[in-house]
Amino acid sequence: MWAFRGALFLGLCGFQAACASQRGFVSDAPLAPAAVPKPVAPEPAVAGQAWFDAVAENHYATVKTMLDEGHAVNTSQRVTELTALHFAAGGGAGETLVLLLCRGAQVDARDTVDMTALHHACELGQAAIAGVLLAHGADVNAVGGVHGYAPLHLAAQNDHADLGETLLDHGADLNAREGHGATALHFAVLHGRTAAAERLIDRGADMADVTTRDGWGLLHLAALRGHVDCALMLLDRGAAVGVQDHEGMTPLDRAVHSQQTKMVNLLRDAEAAE
Repeated sequence: MWAFRGALFLGLCGFQAACASQRGFVSDAPLAPAAVPKPVAPEPAVAGQAWFDAVAENHYATVKTMLDEGHAVNTSQRVTELTALHFAAGGGAGETLVLLLCRGAQVDARDTVDMTALHHACELGQAAIAGVLLAHGADVNAVGGVHGYAPLHLAAQNDHADLGETLLDHGADLNAREGHGATALHFAVLHGRTAAAERLIDRGADMADVTTRDGWGLLHLAALRGHVDCALMLLDRGAAVGVQDHEGMTPLDRAVHSQQTKMVNLLRDAEAAE
């Protein structure tokens, strides 16, 4: 069974997520006079685990029977707010996913951190599932997650280059930025996904004027992680070696600071050649 992965709640790609907690308290103050109770809005419908297990494991007949018996298709888990469509998308349960959509599943239903089923499919590389969701009107540029990721960010981060092409063919914003100012190309470079990065550049991703909120360029990210192949590709495509981030550090400075010896040698040679 596909299990929801905590990474979607804690953030992705090496950028730090902030978490907040809230504590309740018990008061010793005298009780106030009884008041007329106010109407309380009903909570969203929730479902038992058997429902989600059947969906995630693609037990089509079981899911169909439950729906025929009146099970609400858009019920969600109480804590995560994951719907059956999220489970089907993440688990690659294509037949069941189509059934859910035909029975009225909300294609852009959000979980606790505003992720849609398309986010889950793209993060996990479920290309066929993503295609079905897009055909049913899924928002290709939906913003979700703790830092506001688009599906293309997640596809690029996980080296799903073909899936990225599908998203772009359906109108994905090639240069959309998440909360730290990173584009899908930043995500691909940070994680050393050279093939995905090349495909994004071939489709027109901005290389010249693209920095994160902290002023990090593409080569800064490659240097930080020691992704030599990715750095070579960027250099071949004209990436600037001497650009400085907001702390005045060049990619070479970042490579030295993170003790990436091969990257240091590469960037020193590149600087000498300029």
